[in-house]
Amino acid sequence: NDRINVDDLTDIAKLCHYKLIVIPYLSHVDANKFKDIRHAVYKLIHYYGVGFVVTGNFLSNIATGGTTPGDPYNAMELTFGISDALPVFAQVASTTVKVTS
Repeated sequence: NDRINVDDLTDIAKLCHYKLIVIPYLSHVDANKFKDIRHAVYKLIHYYGVGFVVTGNFLSNIATGGTTPGDPYNAMELTFGISDALPVFAQVASTTVKVTS
């Protein structure tokens, strides 16, 4: 198990070798890093097949207060391909579990 920090989230070369990255909480981020982190996470998911487990308001606010540019929920939908209004399905072994909010 490795620990990564916020700055590591922009290092695609470092993170592309992981199968799964768990981020228990990261709602507030430096405004200057927001786009770079979102872009890197998108690439890790969609180009390298890295799985992410994150909590609700992932990258939704800037560190000094207020929300990130644009609609933060739309940003999560574009990054992860899901929205907070859709049910999420998780599969463990041969059992499918429906997770709803």
